[in-house]
Parts: sequence; structure tokens; C-alpha cells
Amino acid sequence: MSLFEDLKAFDKKEKISFHIPGHKGGSGLNKKFKGNAFHLDVTEFEETDDLQNPKGILLKAEERVAEVFDAGKSFFLTNGSTIGIHAALLASCRKGDKILVDRSCHKSVISAITLIGANPVFVQQDFHKNMGIYSGMNPKTIKKVLSENPDAVGAVITSPTYYGVCSDVSGIAAFLHNENKFLIVDEAHGAHFVFHDAFPKTAISQGADICIQSVHKTLGGLGQSSLLHVNKNSLIKDDEVKRALRTIQTTSPSYLLMTSIDNAVADAKDEKEKFDAIVSRVSELKAKVRKNSSVEFVDSRTIGKPQDILRLVADFRKVGISGQYASSILKEKGIYPEMADRYHVVFVITAANTKGELKTLEEELINFSKTKIESSADAQPQPLPDVNLDMIPQDAWYSDRECVAVEEAEGRISADIVSVCPPGAAVIVPGQVIDKKTIDYLKSMGVTEEIEVIK
Repeated sequence: MSLFEDLKAFDKKEKISFHIPGHKGGSGLNKKFKGNAFHLDVTEFEETDDLQNPKGILLKAEERVAEVFDAGKSFFLTNGSTIGIHAALLASCRKGDKILVDRSCHKSVISAITLIGANPVFVQQDFHKNMGIYSGMNPKTIKKVLSENPDAVGAVITSPTYYGVCSDVSGIAAFLHNENKFLIVDEAHGAHFVFHDAFPKTAISQGADICIQSVHKTLGGLGQSSLLHVNKNSLIKDDEVKRALRTIQTTSPSYLLMTSIDNAVADAKDEKEKFDAIVSRVSELKAKVRKNSSVEFVDSRTIGKPQDILRLVADFRKVGISGQYASSILKEKGIYPEMADRYHVVFVITAANTKGELKTLEEELINFSKTKIESSADAQPQPLPDVNLDMIPQDAWYSDRECVAVEEAEGRISADIVSVCPPGAAVIVPGQVIDKKTIDYLKSMGVTEEIEVIK
């Protein structure tokens, strides 16, 4: 066997993709691109430009994208949104700087802070106990934490969340800028927001200094294709971002990925009718499922915050089953969601999903209420445990370490990042004192392997 054969075997399964990547098995990719892909896999020449210092066709492509997103400067990323997060923080923070950090942030934020030697101050998002998910960052919370840490240089938040819920980016940006502090937004799951009025507002349009988006998640880009946008009035200068990217991004960027970024943005710009149709179909699906079953949805109606309509989050508590069990049943029927937790199943829907696919999903969601269920939802979801840092993450990372069982880690100081992916949030960060609540949380998430702690 080979990896090619293994993946082909998976591809041959009859299945519907409600997961990343957004091109849905290639159906959402530009036809000309698919027909010429291997001829586009080139390297740097005078004619093909150089992403490390673009002056020709790559610079023009980035400028086209910046115009679409109304950004001051846009950068192509071929190492995923992770490299964009790293570049944004490297461009804005120095060793020892204090920065406000969304507690539910992606592990890439923690790894960047660790590499830089910055000092994170974690800020808990609002947690919607009834729906069992984080429901965005509150400007009042940011204001309170900044008043306790006035020397912080800025903040990095996640909006939208993996569940499509958006924070009040406008309110947070306005407050931070009034204090001469920057705002970086991990907008990995919101690359499509700019293309339709039914979607939440973009972070750039709400005043974020920098945002990072995954083109491959919700648009028609290949895996790892992402964007970093710098606002026209950003406190973080685009020259600093460019310098950071030259330092950490590959010197051999994939021209296939860069072409897919350019194509995905151009195609989405011309696909208003497709977005109209998919928004309408998702709205119809939710209405029919709500009317004919006990399945509920996490959306702006139930969460009271802006939520991406194409991030369909089904809640199975009233059905009497867990999200994980529902997901397993759906996969048996050839429907592959993005992720599942105790209550919910998350479906990533894009313009590449068809009317028939959504009809099949609608029918299967309704069927859950007509079938005898042998499983039940388990304990109430909880927010991530608070972080009590004994030292900055970088110092912990470089300390002598050893591996211990999760059950034996209480009172020890973590030397590594421990996360559950998806959604990729760091449960434990380097330098954190591991308490019983954290251990219980890890065990509830099924983490059983040993973890690294300082000797």
C-alpha cells in the first residue's frame, strides 16, 4: 500500500463533504486550474516572481485580493493560517511584552508567544451555558483585563469561533485603539464573510489591525492556502509583517496554493448568485428541521450573537443523544461533518455544496427524531479551565522536562502545549500549573496520553 492508495480508498467511499476543505473534493475549484494544475507547479523566475519579495505577478495578485477585502495590504500564505498568526505576533510583539490572549485561541497563538518570549494574559470569552459553547469576546471583559494589565501592547482574539459565533470586533477595536493598543483577529473560518450581506461583518471592516483567514476552509482554495490582511489604518505596519513573513515562511512557496488563493477570491467575487442560493437553502433546511424534529441549531437566534449561517451547528440534546454519537451515525450514512462534541455536530457548508446534498442532510437530521436511540448525551460542557502561569511559556519550553501520566500531573508545571483538535484550542500551555480541574477537563475530552512537565 501507499499513501496515495490509502487516500484513494477513502475517496472512493460514497460520501457528502460537510467538512474542510471548502472546495468539496474539487467541485468548487476553478476548472481551468484543475486542468492545468501540474503545469503551474513552478519555481521562482523573473517571470514568475518571488513571494519573499514580490514585485511582479505575485504582487499584482496580492493587490487584487487586498482590493476585494478593502485591506491596506494582503499577503499570500502557503503555510496555512498558523504562519499568519506567527507573523502577526512576530511583527507586533517583542520578548517580554505582555499581550491579552483569547483563552480559547488556537494553539498557533500559544506557539507564537512561546517562540517570541511574550507574556500572555488570558481572557475568557463569554460562555453560553445553555448552548454549551463560547459565544464571543465582550469589549467589557477586554476593558476590565486591560485595566488590570495597562502595560499590555495589544490583544489577539478568535472571531468567528469554530461554531461560527462572532465577537464584537468593532467595539473591541475601538476601545483598544483609544488606548493605543493593537487588535489581531484570528478570522480563519471567516474568509467568505466579505462576499455576502447575510454573513457577519469582516474583522477588517470593523477596525482590526490584522486578520488572518484560511482560504481553504470556506472558499475554494487548496489545503494550507491562507491570507493575512493588514488594515489601511493599522497600528502594526505592513513592512513589519513582510519582514516577519520573510523570516518564517517557506522560501519555496507552492505556486499551486498561491494560484488557488487568487482563483478562489476571484471566483467568490463573481458568485453572488451561488451565495444567494446556498444561504437560502440553509435557511430552508433549518426551518424544516426545526419544524419536523427536535434537533435545534446554534445560530444568532439561539445564541444572541452574530453567527455564520454557513457554519451549521446542530444541537442534539433534545433528541437525547450526544453529538459524537450523531456524527457516527451520519458517517455510516455517508455524511461527513467537520467535527462533533458532547452536544453538537458542526457542518461546514460552502458554495460548492449542492442542493441535493443539503436535502440529504435535512432528511437525515429529521430522521434522528423518528429513530429509537440507544445513546444519550453525557455531562454538561464546560469552558476551558483558567490558566495559572508559573513562568512565561518560553522559559517553560526550554526547561528540562519529563513525561508523566495525566493523572499524575496535578501540581506540576507544563512544558508543552496540550490541545484537542478540532477546534485546536490549547487546554494546557507551557508554564501553566496543572490543577485538578484541568486534569478533569483533559480526561473529559478523551486525552489519555502522557504530557510533558518540568522536572
